Amino acid sequence: MSGTVEILAPTNRHKLKRVIGAGAKTSFVAKPSRTNRERIVVAWLSDLDSAKHRKELVDTVDLVVSGADRVPLVLIESKTVKAPSYSALETLTQWAANFGAYLAPDEHSVRRLVNARLVGAEQHYIASALIDADKLVVWSCEPKRYEVRAANIPALARMSASELADFELSESGSAMHWDAGDVDLNLDSILYYVDPKIRRAHDKASREEAARYAGAIRTLRQERGLTQAEIPGLTARQVRRVEQGQSTPRSETLRKLAAAHGLSLDAYLKELAKRSKTPR
Repeated sequence: MSGTVEILAPTNRHKLKRVIGAGAKTSFVAKPSRTNRERIVVAWLSDLDSAKHRKELVDTVDLVVSGADRVPLVLIESKTVKAPSYSALETLTQWAANFGAYLAPDEHSVRRLVNARLVGAEQHYIASALIDADKLVVWSCEPKRYEVRAANIPALARMSASELADFELSESGSAMHWDAGDVDLNLDSILYYVDPKIRRAHDKASREEAARYAGAIRTLRQERGLTQAEIPGLTARQVRRVEQGQSTPRSETLRKLAAAHGLSLDAYLKELAKRSKTPR
C-alpha cells in the first residue's frame, strides 16, 4: 500500500486538480519530489497540440517515465475540444510504443487509477472498459490493456450486441455490471478468461483450497471420535466423497455435519476455516 500518490502535471495542473479531485494523500506537482515514489504523469490529450505544453510533457516523460521505475503516462481525452492534430497523434503513437501510454476516456478513469494506488489494488481494479465488436477490452489501474472475446466468458456469451454494450463500471472500478442477466464481473474474473497462465494458477489454487477444506472436515470428524458412518442424514459414502474432495458440500450437508459434531453451522464453519488456512 502506497499511502500517497504524486500526480505529475506539467500542464494545466490546477485544472486537473479541480476535475480529478485532491484528497489529503494526493499531491499535484510539476516536478517529481525526492521522496515520493508512487507517481502518475497526467495531462490532457489536447495539450499535445501546444508546442509549449508538448515540450513540458516531453521533458517530464523523459525524466520519469523512461527510468528504471516505469511511471504510468495518462492522457485524458476531452469531448469539449476539437480532435487532436496529426502531430499530437504522432506524439501519442510514439509514446504508446515506447512507454505504454494510457488514453483515459474521462477524468473518472484517472480517479480510479489514483484511488486504486492509494489502497495498493491497481492490479485488481478496472480503470476503463469498452466493447469493441465482439471483444471486451479493459484497462487495469496499473494501467494494462486486456481483451477477450465476450463469447469466451459464459456469463456474457448469450448476450446480444446491444445487451453487451449496456454495462456500468462501478465508481471505484471494482466491478462491471450488466443488467441483462444481472451479471457482475471484477478484473480477476475477467483475467481468468484472458490469460491461460492465470487460469491454470487459479484452478490450481482452487484445487488446493478444496483439498485443505476437505482435509479440515476429515480432521475435525476424527478429533470428535466420529466415523464416516456416524453422521445422521448422510451415508458413509457421501461423507467419504466430501472428505476426499470428490464433491463440494452444500449448505444442507454442512448443516448435518455440524449437528453431528454438536455445533451450530456458524461454529462448525469457523472451526473448518481455522483448520483449512493456507500454510505459511
